[in-house]
Amino acid sequence: MGENGNVWKKWDLHMHTPGTMHNDNYKGDWDSFLERVNSSGLSVIGATDYYSIEGYDKIKEYREQGKLDNIELVLPNVELRLDQKALGNRYVNFHVIFDPIVDEFINEYFLGRLQYSQNGSNFSAKKRDLIDLGRLLDPNVGSDEQALETGGNNFKANIHQIYTLLDDNRFKGHFFTVVAGGDDDGINALLKQAPDQGSGSRTEILRLSDAVFSTNQRMISLMAEQGSEDENKYLIEKCGGKKPVFEESDAHDISGIGQRWSWVKSEPSFDGLIQTKFEPIRRVKISEGSLNNPLKVEPAHWIKSISFSSNEFPSQVQLNPGLNAIIGGKSSGKSILLYELALQAGTQNLAQLTRLSEWKNPFGSDLDDIDASVKLANGEDAGQQNPLNVLYLPQLFINQLSEHFDNPYLQRLIRSNVARKNKANLELEKFDEASGTAYQELKKETDRYLELQRKNASLDDEITRIGKTEDLESTILRLDKEYTDLFGQLNMGEEEIQTLTSTQQLTDEFTDTNKSLQTKINRTSSDIERASQFKSMIEEDVNSLEFSEGVRTKIIPLVHQVQDQVSALITEMETDKKTTEQTIAENTKKISDLEKSVKSLKDKRNRAAELDANRNKRKETSNQKAKLEQFKAKRENNTSLMTTVENNIKAVIRTFISVGQHAEERLSSTEIGSDLKIHAQFGFDSDKYTDNILGKIDGRKLGRAASIGLPELVNFDGDTFDTLWANVIISTLRGDLESVLNKSNNTDDMIDAELHLPLQMPLDIEKDNDLLRKMSPGKRAIVVLELLLTDQDTDQSPILIDQPEDNLDNRSISKELVDLLRRVSSQRQVIMVTHNANLVVLSDADEVIVANQDVTLNENRFTRFEYYSGSLENSFGVTEDSGKFASRGIRDNITDILEGGVEAFKEREKKYLLK
Repeated sequence: MGENGNVWKKWDLHMHTPGTMHNDNYKGDWDSFLERVNSSGLSVIGATDYYSIEGYDKIKEYREQGKLDNIELVLPNVELRLDQKALGNRYVNFHVIFDPIVDEFINEYFLGRLQYSQNGSNFSAKKRDLIDLGRLLDPNVGSDEQALETGGNNFKANIHQIYTLLDDNRFKGHFFTVVAGGDDDGINALLKQAPDQGSGSRTEILRLSDAVFSTNQRMISLMAEQGSEDENKYLIEKCGGKKPVFEESDAHDISGIGQRWSWVKSEPSFDGLIQTKFEPIRRVKISEGSLNNPLKVEPAHWIKSISFSSNEFPSQVQLNPGLNAIIGGKSSGKSILLYELALQAGTQNLAQLTRLSEWKNPFGSDLDDIDASVKLANGEDAGQQNPLNVLYLPQLFINQLSEHFDNPYLQRLIRSNVARKNKANLELEKFDEASGTAYQELKKETDRYLELQRKNASLDDEITRIGKTEDLESTILRLDKEYTDLFGQLNMGEEEIQTLTSTQQLTDEFTDTNKSLQTKINRTSSDIERASQFKSMIEEDVNSLEFSEGVRTKIIPLVHQVQDQVSALITEMETDKKTTEQTIAENTKKISDLEKSVKSLKDKRNRAAELDANRNKRKETSNQKAKLEQFKAKRENNTSLMTTVENNIKAVIRTFISVGQHAEERLSSTEIGSDLKIHAQFGFDSDKYTDNILGKIDGRKLGRAASIGLPELVNFDGDTFDTLWANVIISTLRGDLESVLNKSNNTDDMIDAELHLPLQMPLDIEKDNDLLRKMSPGKRAIVVLELLLTDQDTDQSPILIDQPEDNLDNRSISKELVDLLRRVSSQRQVIMVTHNANLVVLSDADEVIVANQDVTLNENRFTRFEYYSGSLENSFGVTEDSGKFASRGIRDNITDILEGGVEAFKEREKKYLLK
């Protein structure tokens, strides 16, 4: 059996061999036949002949000699003609393909007992009887070969007799029947007939046949239950349901070998062929529509094997590109293998899970040191240098994820599925864009509001400094009255003004003269002092000089003469100084007399200055009043602008609500799967409100916060929320909440939190008119799993899932989960750990890996952990003397290990004959 289970291989179940009864164009060239078959790329062939297995026996001999080593399986195919007429003189061709283990019984118990009557004589399908039949029909026939061909052409088998013979215990479970689907000699000819011209025979032949040979697309569609409703009903009720359709070469010469075949995904065994009856769509593809391997997963996207260097694990475990099921008893190493696959493919696969609060690694770091490596189907090693993204879903992860439908991870998952729907995704993008735009617009408006509020605060300071308008107006009235009164008291005549003016002129003249005279006195005083100093210096200098007596006698008189002249000059200057001082005194007396003469007039003039001061004060007060009015006008304008901002804030919120309500309407009922619909619910995000808004309030002051506009509970109403939330924002902008904030936050923090509107549109999923948040845990888990497995249609990365059946009822498993796994595994590699037989059997697992842990090696052969793998159809019972778990077939392990294993096989419409 193959260690990696069922893989696509080329099968040709209808290939004639050299020596075939009719149209033998091989000319006995067995060597060329064998060479062509061995190089054809085929894995399984049906050695075909009319009423004979001689060609099959010949091939067996050659295989025993080591020839046809590329062919994994040769099946004996006996071709018959039924007694049911097709078109013209043609009859329906029918094939019985036998399990090689019963080939020794075919000649005696099938061909030897098959009967045909001619002219009152009975003939079997054995070679001798066919020759005799030929000679009876044509007495002139020559050789035995010609007689054999004539007899074979005319021998007609009855389908009920065929099945009576096959009901022999020797053949039960060891045959596979195929009806030809051609237009002239096959069932398609009958399908073209009117119901009353052969429908009964057609129905019976189809009902009894296991498969059809055909490349006709209509035939393929009909047999896959893809016809009309009536045709599908007819196929199910009358013809036994779906049937595989095989393409075959029907080769009668060398050139026909390898030209046509079927792709079959099965173990190359007769049991593998049996499985195609029950999985005709998943297991069989005709080459006409798929010359290349039907495997859809690229080699770089699936894990071929995992290898271990540890002596506690096997050296290698092979994997299949389709659905892999890991089974085993408790603590057998199933989850360990799955975990190591995820870990060794790339640590990012676990890192993205550990970032989620929903999952905690149950293994910790205990398994991180196991020396293992993962190899991809393209031959490259996956790991840190070449990481392979896998979707790793540990045990209970799905249940934890699906507990709350508004879980952020689940919401991202739903959105990811929505992203595959262009129109729905566009609505989500509009909603997300509107959310960002709303924040930016609100930020702009609140910044503007704060700036206006700051300007008003500055204006308030100026207004306070200037005072009240009524006080300024009262001051102006008082100044006006004082001015009127003072002006009446100080009214001077023209003559008085002239006298005051002329007197002032004289006073100014005397004052100016005195200033000049005083300057002269100051200069004279300085000259007197310097002259006195000069007079003394002359005598001192002469005395200090050492003249001769004769010269001194002459100089002394001269010095005295100079001194006398200087003394006379000093006397003259002192006299002039006294005269000038007398003049100043006289002028000062005149000024005093003049001042006295005009004192009363001058008093009047000085009081007149009070009028100017009054007028200046009044002007200053009027200016202050004008400024006050200007400041008040600015403040009033700012306040009006603030009202506009408040309305703008409300409008921004209203617009976002409208976008959300529109998106809710457009998104709801959007289909994202065959039976899944989006159910959008736009509304208040209480968690966001509690965490981001109320979380900034001092817990002891929540009541006070509620009294000033921030309630603990908010009932969302799309018609009034814009006003409610705009008031919350404005209250915060005004500083109303500053006193109730906790120590870790300030008003700016609160404003920013409020601008991220506490509105959300969580996406719910509707299935069968039931919403995800209202579903039972099991149904909810199924939906979440479907979202996970169908997320990103183009993603081919492997899916690793541990016990997806947890918390699911049997119906959900056998119906919904099975269908989901079958669908997904046709596009991506799926590796699952399971304890449920239905998941393994009904999902038609491509490979089953049986895990076992045995420290003492009583059951295991070599290592503590062993993994034994193969296909579902593998079964060879238990050898009594072995005692090793690997000695039993895969099917036997399923029925032994998994509860309900036998029932699961029976449920599969008795697809297996349990041994």
